Amino acid sequence: MVDIKYVDVKEEDILDAIILAKQFHNEAKKGGYGTGFDNSRVTELISSFINSDDYKCFFVVVDGERVGFFVGCIHQSMFSTELFATEMFWWVQKEYRGTKAGLGAFKVFEDWALGYNVTQINVSDLQGIKSLEKLYNKFGYKLSEITYRKEL
Repeated sequence: MVDIKYVDVKEEDILDAIILAKQFHNEAKKGGYGTGFDNSRVTELISSFINSDDYKCFFVVVDGERVGFFVGCIHQSMFSTELFATEMFWWVQKEYRGTKAGLGAFKVFEDWALGYNVTQINVSDLQGIKSLEKLYNKFGYKLSEITYRKEL
């Protein structure tokens, strides 16, 4: 039986979070998600996330191994006091995509967000890795925006 856990990132875990973020970044570059990776900046951001109640930052752990990383946040709408949740980073190693471990991370995020009485949860689908449209639709999400990027 596979042991799956979702473990909040702590200060002493930041190096492991950076390693997983770097793995994601290497894959995401194929979709045009920038080219630079600054360890100091990523360390600073992760540290700020884990020290804020407005962020959920956790590992996907399978049989004691950290195989994924998730970051989401709670924020107000620009136009009202409604609270939204936004997935900022959801990545698992390829062999765990579409599995209970990978999909369970999404459920952990949704449950956390619902605890804040959010009225909307926003998720993204980075091009160049694998389309998540069918998965998101299955979970009740609908396409709401497409982002275009011009590299300079």
